Amino acid sequence: MNNLPPLWVYKCNSKKAPQDPRWGDWAAFFDRPTGASRWGGTDTIFNVQSRSIIRNRLQRGDLILCWQTNRHQAEGLCVVDELPVIGTSDDGQREVELRLAPIVQFAEPVPLLTLKQTNSELSHVRAFQSGVPRSLYETTPSEARTLLRACGLDDQSLAESRRAAANAAAGGGFGDAESNAEMDKATQAFVEATYRSQGWRVTPVNLQRGLGYDIKAKKGKMIRHIEVKGVGGSESSFFITRKEVEASEDDPHWCLAVVTNTLSASKTIREWTAAEFLQRFDLMVVNYRASLLPER
Repeated sequence: MNNLPPLWVYKCNSKKAPQDPRWGDWAAFFDRPTGASRWGGTDTIFNVQSRSIIRNRLQRGDLILCWQTNRHQAEGLCVVDELPVIGTSDDGQREVELRLAPIVQFAEPVPLLTLKQTNSELSHVRAFQSGVPRSLYETTPSEARTLLRACGLDDQSLAESRRAAANAAAGGGFGDAESNAEMDKATQAFVEATYRSQGWRVTPVNLQRGLGYDIKAKKGKMIRHIEVKGVGGSESSFFITRKEVEASEDDPHWCLAVVTNTLSASKTIREWTAAEFLQRFDLMVVNYRASLLPER
């Protein structure tokens, strides 16, 4: 794991305490729509050291190990996407928002505290030693390698995951929040127009969370539940959530529509049934990353 960016451990409690905004469920973070999302900031973190880290030390591209305190497990890995200034605090300091983008959601949460009992290297990681509780913890390069390897990330898998997260120009959820929103809007409008031109009655349903698809389409007796993905380039590679994958496995009407070159005049649409999607795409646990396999 050479040239590893700084790794920070971000500890959250998913149980909201009365009058305490410092909570968050990492599993819910990974189930959000693709792209960067706000995840706290100096206005919601009370620990002085953690606020100082966000204001002065955290940088775009830094890695975050997502630790769920009340469940005693690591849920995944994300990357710092943006650190926009959103105002000024009462004492005149910058209020900084923290925007994170998912890289890897672990297939099974990693119980690092249990592993620490048999892994001497883990027992020396300062973020998991006793002390004053806070949200953000620094790690040394050696500690970072120990933590990532304990979570099952070797050099190759980490490098590929980081390339995916950094590929902003390719779209598919890899960019910043603003560009992703623009791409999502253009993609869905194009798919809806394409289906309507073919005689389908189209109903957008992507605001209804948990369905695992974006559009419901009907023509005669035919029904399609369409999951829409847009990418800025020509490669059919994108983030796809666990709920969307589960829908492809359970919903007989589910299908995938991928629009490539979304923001250009040469955009095209390709479609796959659920069975074709599960057969043709390689699913990596990068919350998930789906990459179209080459033709045989």
